[in-house]
Amino acid sequence: MTRPPTTPAHIGVFSKLRRIDVRRCRRVTLPFLLLSILAQFSATLHATDFEHLRPTAFQGITPGVTTLKQLRAKFDDRVRRKNSNWHIDVGAPFRSVVARESDKRVASIHAELITPWPLKKTMSELGLSTPIPPLRTESGGKGRQHWFFPERGLKLYASATPKQHVQAITLVPLESDELLARFTAGESVENELQLLESLQRRGFLDQAGKLRLIEWHLRAGHAGDAEVLLTELKLDDGFHRQLLRARHRLWTGEPTRLERLHIPQLKTQPLLTASRQLSWARVFATPQVAELDRAAKLITDAIDQLNQHKPSQAALADRLRLEANLVLLQVIATGDRDDKLERLELSLDNTELLLEQMVSPAEDPLYKLQAIRRVLEALVNVEQKVSYQRWQFLAKAAVEQAAERVDGPLRRSELALERSRIHRQLAGLARGHGDVTAATHHAKISLRLLDDVEHDFCHVRQQIERTETLFLLGVLQAIEMNDHVAAAQWYKQAAEHLTLIDAESYVPGKIADRWISMGVSYWTIGQKTVALELTERGKRRIDRFVKSGRLPASALITCFQNLSTMHGVLGNETQSGEYLRWSRVVGESSRTR
Repeated sequence: MTRPPTTPAHIGVFSKLRRIDVRRCRRVTLPFLLLSILAQFSATLHATDFEHLRPTAFQGITPGVTTLKQLRAKFDDRVRRKNSNWHIDVGAPFRSVVARESDKRVASIHAELITPWPLKKTMSELGLSTPIPPLRTESGGKGRQHWFFPERGLKLYASATPKQHVQAITLVPLESDELLARFTAGESVENELQLLESLQRRGFLDQAGKLRLIEWHLRAGHAGDAEVLLTELKLDDGFHRQLLRARHRLWTGEPTRLERLHIPQLKTQPLLTASRQLSWARVFATPQVAELDRAAKLITDAIDQLNQHKPSQAALADRLRLEANLVLLQVIATGDRDDKLERLELSLDNTELLLEQMVSPAEDPLYKLQAIRRVLEALVNVEQKVSYQRWQFLAKAAVEQAAERVDGPLRRSELALERSRIHRQLAGLARGHGDVTAATHHAKISLRLLDDVEHDFCHVRQQIERTETLFLLGVLQAIEMNDHVAAAQWYKQAAEHLTLIDAESYVPGKIADRWISMGVSYWTIGQKTVALELTERGKRRIDRFVKSGRLPASALITCFQNLSTMHGVLGNETQSGEYLRWSRVVGESSRTR
């Protein structure tokens, strides 16, 4: 555009204004200027933009329904394509509107806003109900809060300032799978958990969401919550259902019922087949199941499947190879083959090599730490003395790397739990080497780290770890140092936490063993009444688990024998004889099966 020439008339006009108070003029004109600017963006969002009726739509566009042909016909020259997105000019108050496509349909709509209206005003205009609480994200330094309206398929972004001006809105299909995938995209791990729990409370959690929340509950030891979701889950995939059930029963102590397990061979999907085989191998390798031959066979089959992967799947195949080595370590460590130590050394070398090659900065910061912890857990199960100092060094380095990257109370709590578990494993390894001082040192560090667990979701796991560590400290005093007085002090604390864990039905065999062991220490230091009470408590729990099929009857033998001895010393001959008879009956019954 050509600028018009300056004329004397213009100059004359300005010369006449010299006597005017410019500051006063500015005060008068500034409000009008601001009003004129805001008027450009004063258009509010209306329910006609996002209709009340399902399926939710934006100016006639329904994600998951509207085709690209319909989109182009509706907006004509106001829509243009850029990569796989369609940019639409719809006017104020939208600065930009982007429709993302998938399978020749509109998959979602993202609208950036320039509006002075705050969150509550916009919610009222759109007729929105109560949102899921905001999830703050600092992505791009914007500090925006994300508000979710699952019944409308809306994700609304508001500024984190007190006035909470609306900045953007994303609209996705109302199908639950799409809702969950779109809402959790780009969110932190902590925000994902909060969103999953909120969707569950409001009845918008679909099958995919329930599967993800079950994984969270299994990780955290929430046996009851996992059971509720498993009951609600309706899976056509019987294999997946059976696996989830088995993993849940590992927590509750129920029989895993894996006798008729069949893993289908998917010829066109070797990595999926391998992943399934390794998932089951890990179940079979657990101490509760201990079917090591079946686990070893599944690992071998999985490795054969991994050798058939496509070049584009190399990264996933390598990660599955690492999982195969970790499960194999557990199998070797708990087995009794003659070449056990040689195989163990080879597997340790392979695992370390795979860890160095595959764990990149893009990985979950806790992934490497969890893998190293699993190595240490396997080494604790080896009866012979094995060198573990190399893995102790790797664990320290992994902790330092993870500490730099984790963020938020949940992830920090998970890091504290992992560190605590690693030190407890190091305590067990030091004990196996006869170094009671080092074992006690690591156990106390493990206990102290649990104080850093601050997120409520990790509370059950925190109680489990605290009980196990307190019990280990008691064992070190009672067995390794023959100081039952000191052991009783640790056991007293363990008993308080053990009661809480019992309510969560965590590994009943361990619960019973803890009560009985504590009873032995109290008996040794002369607190016979307390010892008898603890042993009776253990017997009642074992008896309950046996009746429900969660423990074999043979689990009662040691308890019966101890109670027989205790009652005999206390002069209760009748009860002593009864317990002795029951121990023999159960023993004979177990041998004949």
